Amino acid sequence: NHEGTCFLNMDDLNEIKDFMQDFASNHIIPYMEQKIRVLNQQVATTRKGFRNQIKNLWWRKRDDVPEAANGPMYTFTSIESQIRVLSDYAFMLRDYELALSNYRLLSTDYKLDKAWKRFAGVQEMSGLCYFMLDQSRKDAEYCMENAFTTYLRIGSSGQRNATRCGLWWAEMLKTRGQHREASTVYFRISNEEPSLHSAVLLEQAACCYLLSSPRMLRKYGFHLILAGNSYYLSDQKQHAVRAYRNALFVYKQNPWSYINNHVHFNVGRWYGVLGIFDVAIKHLLEVIACSHQSLTTQSMFLNDFFHFVQSTGEKFDVYKLQLPVFNMSSLRVVNEDHRTYASNADVDVNESIWQELEEELIPSSSVVRTNWLDTQPKSSPFRNNKACVCVAGEAVKLNVELKNPLQISVNVSGISLICQLSTNLNASETGALTTAAEEDIASTKPSISTFESDGNNFTVSKLDIVLGGGETKR
Repeated sequence: NHEGTCFLNMDDLNEIKDFMQDFASNHIIPYMEQKIRVLNQQVATTRKGFRNQIKNLWWRKRDDVPEAANGPMYTFTSIESQIRVLSDYAFMLRDYELALSNYRLLSTDYKLDKAWKRFAGVQEMSGLCYFMLDQSRKDAEYCMENAFTTYLRIGSSGQRNATRCGLWWAEMLKTRGQHREASTVYFRISNEEPSLHSAVLLEQAACCYLLSSPRMLRKYGFHLILAGNSYYLSDQKQHAVRAYRNALFVYKQNPWSYINNHVHFNVGRWYGVLGIFDVAIKHLLEVIACSHQSLTTQSMFLNDFFHFVQSTGEKFDVYKLQLPVFNMSSLRVVNEDHRTYASNADVDVNESIWQELEEELIPSSSVVRTNWLDTQPKSSPFRNNKACVCVAGEAVKLNVELKNPLQISVNVSGISLICQLSTNLNASETGALTTAAEEDIASTKPSISTFESDGNNFTVSKLDIVLGGGETKR
């Protein structure tokens, strides 16, 4: 292969394919079949039958056999090794019944010899034979459970084998549609693996909970959180974010405040570490007003939030900032109680003239109308009898309740109205009033831009206020 060029043409590839098929069907498989016949006859002569079984049991029944990690050594010519070769050949040629009978024969021998690693391997293959024969699911799971626990009992030398056994076991369960049981197996394997391997297995367990019937969404989300944490410990932050974001679809539909705070905070922090500050700030905004958290946790949330805002290196518009919390149900618009005149000469104008002008906007309740068509004068452009009447130069006050949900004191400066004058006479679009604030918390000033009103139409005052922990002010 030179510079990605294959020197074999299609004829060469076809010849290689034909050669391998001929070699396998005319040489390898016949050799294995012949070997199976010879070994099966040898095993039947020495091990099968009631007399041979009693003889073997009497010879092996020794309580003083020292227990070692790998058990006694078996030579290739020993009867145990020959039975294992016979079983493996039969399994490869899909004669699962013959393979199973010999695996069960070996299982007793290895157990008596306390060769636990070999015993676990035979149990694992027996479970696979039961599965391939589609017989006795209970026996198949018993063999896999026995093999898995035996591998773990051996110690570090059997850990890789335990993982392989668990993966086979989980695939068997998933093939039968037992996703819930498969997720349990994945979780057990993850406890024995390094963090990165554990993360992959936990994510597989979460997917099994999602595929189970009925779907187990809470366990799906919980195992994704565990997987994301393991990914983070393995320095795989992008995979950690992916796992947490998938879990967020489960938890955002439920009022579980602590787990929601945990997910949003960690996703925001990891996005910040990756340099994606706008998304990081978006997630951290979800945990700013966490009144149920401790003082230490609230301080940690705020410090990370301000750190990422300042890390943008420029002014950053932060929307939906819930500090302080505005109770919009308490909003009240207050006009001056006394009349405001445009000039001194207007003071001497007869009161009846002012009343006639005001009735054009809001009719007085004392005015009698002949029928329902006269409830509003046709010349009046306003149809909303709840509209407030004010004149140019009159002061309008806005009362609203502000609450600090945190246990930390909050200094709020520059609270002002954003005013917009509209010439549209439709009452639903006559204007809009919103609030904006520059916030300074714990002597850290974030880069939050402010909005100035149109000075030609309005004169807007600004208010500074200090809210203690959990304090409410109007």
